[in-house]
Amino acid sequence: MKKISIILCLISLLGLGVLAKSTWELGLGLSQIEDDYYGSFSFRPDLSIGKLGLGLSLTFNFNSEGLRLEDWQEEGEFSLGKSVSRVVRYVSWAKLGDPFYFRVGELNNVYVANGLIMDGYRNLSSDEIRSDVRRLGVDVAADIGIIGAHLMVNNALEPEVFALNPFVKPLYLVDELPTFLKNTSIGVVYIRDIRPEYQMSYAYGLDLTMPLLNNLAFYFQTAELANSSKGHSVGARSNLGPVYLRGEYRVFSENFKPAVYDWMYEDYGKDLVLDTPRANGFMAETGFSLLNDGLLLNIRYENMMIDGLDSIPTLAGRATIGSELFATITGRKGQIEAGYSQSNFIKIDEITNQRTKIDAKVSLEIYRGLIGSYIYNVTFKPDNTPVKFQAFEVSLGGAF
Repeated sequence: MKKISIILCLISLLGLGVLAKSTWELGLGLSQIEDDYYGSFSFRPDLSIGKLGLGLSLTFNFNSEGLRLEDWQEEGEFSLGKSVSRVVRYVSWAKLGDPFYFRVGELNNVYVANGLIMDGYRNLSSDEIRSDVRRLGVDVAADIGIIGAHLMVNNALEPEVFALNPFVKPLYLVDELPTFLKNTSIGVVYIRDIRPEYQMSYAYGLDLTMPLLNNLAFYFQTAELANSSKGHSVGARSNLGPVYLRGEYRVFSENFKPAVYDWMYEDYGKDLVLDTPRANGFMAETGFSLLNDGLLLNIRYENMMIDGLDSIPTLAGRATIGSELFATITGRKGQIEAGYSQSNFIKIDEITNQRTKIDAKVSLEIYRGLIGSYIYNVTFKPDNTPVKFQAFEVSLGGAF
C-alpha cells in the first residue's frame, strides 16, 4: 500500500508540469558512491507556478548486482520517509525577505540574520551528496510588519539542528518617524545542535538591522559560541542593479569562528577544533550578474589581524558562464561552473588544506539536446591528502 501511495504521489507531482513553467532533465551516467561505481538513470524536473517552486529527482543507481536498494530502504525495509526525501528535492514559496517564505527539502545556502553565526549552511555532508542522500529540511520565514521570525530545521523527520531568529521593529507603528527608523529591527539568534558527537552544541546572539534605503542596509551583530568565545561585527550591504556589495569590520575573541554553521559543518562538525588567537579585521564581499545571468561571479575576502603576527587572509569565490553566453562564445550549447572555498585561517601561499573545497562542472551539448556533463569535486583531509569525486553524465533536457 505504501508503494502504491508514493507512486500515485509522484504521478500527481509530475502532472503539475502540464500547468507549470517547467524544465526537465533526463540523465544516464556513471558515478562513484562510497567506494563503488554505479550506473544511474535519472529524471529531474523543476516546476514553477508563480512564487511556487518544486524540484524532483527520480534517480535509480545500479551495477552488475542490480538496483541499489539501500537508496530506498532503512534496515532492509522499504522506507516511505527516506523515499520521499530522496524524490522531493525541494518545495519552495517566494524568497527570504518576502512577507512569507518557505523551502522544504534540500537546504543549500541558509543564512540567519546577517550571518555571523550561520551563513551558507547546507543540511547534507559531502558524502551524503555523493551518495545522493537527501533530507527534508525546513526553512521558513515571515515578516508581518512589527514582528517577524525565521526558522530552520535541518531534517523534519529527525530534527537535529535548529535555528531560530525572532525579531521586532519597535518603532514600526510610529508614523511620524522616517521609514528607515520604522523598519529598523532587533532580533535574537539561537542555534542548537542536539547531536552529542558534534562539537558546537549551541550558539546565540543579537542582531540589529537598519535599512537606510531600499537597496542599502547597515547592521550590527554580536554572538557567543558554546565554547564561550565571542564575536562582534558592524557592516553594510547593498544591491546596486546587478552588483551586490557587502563589507564588515570584525572583532573576535580567542577561539571564535564566524559562520561556524556553514557549508562544511555537516562534514567537520564532529572534528571541529577552534584554536585561534584574538583577532580583528574586515570582510568584503562582492558579486554581479550580467547578460541575463550569462556571467555570474561572487568573491569574498577576509583579512584578520593578530597582535605580533602578519595578517591572515581567506578567500572564497564562484563563477558561472551561463548557457547563452557559452553558446555565443563557442557556437555550441553548454555551461561552465567553478567554485573555490578556503575558510580556515591560512598563509597566503597555502591554497589548500582540510577546510578547502574546489568544485567544477562542465556541460556541453553533444547533439540536439543531448548534454554531456563532467563533474569534479575535491576536498582535503587534515594531512592535505585530496579526496576526489568525479562523475560523467549524458542527459537529455528540455522544457514543458
